[in-house]
Amino acid sequence: MVSGIEEAGIYDGRGTYDLYECEKCGHSIITTYAVKGVTPFIIRCKGCGGDMIHEKTYKSIPEAIYAIKWVRPTLKQTMGLSTGLIEHVLNGGLVMETELKINNIMNSKRLTVEAEKAYYAYREKCEKVAKAAQGYINWSDDVGCEYMSSDGLCILTTASDYYANGSMPESVCPASEFFSFVKDKDEITEQEFKSICI
Repeated sequence: MVSGIEEAGIYDGRGTYDLYECEKCGHSIITTYAVKGVTPFIIRCKGCGGDMIHEKTYKSIPEAIYAIKWVRPTLKQTMGLSTGLIEHVLNGGLVMETELKINNIMNSKRLTVEAEKAYYAYREKCEKVAKAAQGYINWSDDVGCEYMSSDGLCILTTASDYYANGSMPESVCPASEFFSFVKDKDEITEQEFKSICI
């Protein structure tokens, strides 16, 4: 697609600089082309939401002025854009580099929120599993549930036998094995629990 656009009789603005000015608040920006492609005549003002019109095109600008680049997004970036922008890009359109940065930030925030929700849901389920396991254990009030990378979901509790340093060791048992063991029982003894621990 990129090679086709480069060879097509499409406007090539590389080496030029466009002034966009907001009709509502007067805010202005300068843009330039990183690649060959189509850009809109009107864009949305980030300051007030008004229309920014393409007012002028310059051959050069002072070095102190930063020009926002019109770029062609990657396929992955394109798939994260709005339907209208996807159509624009597929027709040879370019997007401002700042739009891609904003879109990446928004996607990152969304993924973070989703990950947090998934983690909270996981913790809630683990607490329910631990509570169910606690119903079979009367020799410890400290029963937990965690996912172990090598053993899957596990039941954790502290054994009562003391080591020389006085600490109580944590015992870990795969949850599936624990609940298979207790399915026909009312409780599990500490010795039985240790026998099925990892």
